[in-house]
Amino acid sequence: MKTKLMMLVAVLVVCWTGTLLAGDETSPLTPALSPNGGEGVGLYADTFLSLRTPDFKDSTYGYGIGVGYQVTRHWGADLRLSHQGLDAEGSAVQDIGGRLIARMPWETLQPYTFIGGSFDLERDAWHIDPGVGVAIGKRLQWFAEAGIDADLRGHSGYKFGSGLRLRF
Repeated sequence: MKTKLMMLVAVLVVCWTGTLLAGDETSPLTPALSPNGGEGVGLYADTFLSLRTPDFKDSTYGYGIGVGYQVTRHWGADLRLSHQGLDAEGSAVQDIGGRLIARMPWETLQPYTFIGGSFDLERDAWHIDPGVGVAIGKRLQWFAEAGIDADLRGHSGYKFGSGLRLRF
């Protein structure tokens, strides 16, 4: 899984580097307010369900909300709040995290990769969350994500998520 993730990231970097070297007007560094790079730029909110497999043994479902900003057509960042478990036990917000996102802004299909970090308030642990995802739609999008869920204490597993995203 880690090898496939690294290969996908490498392919995306090579593609974006090629557009930069070719002088493409829609390169990842095009300013957000330029007429060529303004599509898809702006604020968005999402809600999601997730599945974590800590230590690859058991699974924990969760849900959450997020808000983000697409700075350019290719680069964005978001903040997410989540609750682990589909019950009302524990704090309402158990996990706070942020991510940097690189995406390919095609018409209605938008694959992306992300690297993020989060802090688990209940377990007092930091997590590193790299992964990949795909969003389908224009203003209202369905998205699915998969990635690695690793804490700084040496535990790791997979994390899967899916939800709806509304672009403003």
